[in-house]
Amino acid sequence: MESKAADMLKKWGFRVIERNPKIEYTWWIDGESVDTVVEADYLVRARGKTWLVEVKTGRAARPNRRETRRQLLEYATYGGADGLYLLDADEESLELIEFPSKGARRHSALRWNRVFFFALGVIIGLFYAVWD
Repeated sequence: MESKAADMLKKWGFRVIERNPKIEYTWWIDGESVDTVVEADYLVRARGKTWLVEVKTGRAARPNRRETRRQLLEYATYGGADGLYLLDADEESLELIEFPSKGARRHSALRWNRVFFFALGVIIGLFYAVWD
């Protein structure tokens, strides 16, 4: 399956840089560091960017499947590449995987909080203006 995937990637214009690149990161449990190493299937290059590629078959090739999604999120967060693809070897298809950044989501929530409190302030101000 993996050599078939490498052939597909080459056919689609990717240059394989590394097979099974290791992704290392540290996280903490109650202040104790935990060193973790995971492996994507490929690190490739195309159009001036590097991409991690995860190869799956069958039901595992569905990006919304819990185990697959979590694996892809781990690669996207700690992989250090410009982007991430999921290759379905059975269907010979490639899907670009993108997750929202934590900062972008927080920014959106802050914007709506500001709008809400501004509107609340206007309503309270009008209420006091009418009752005076």
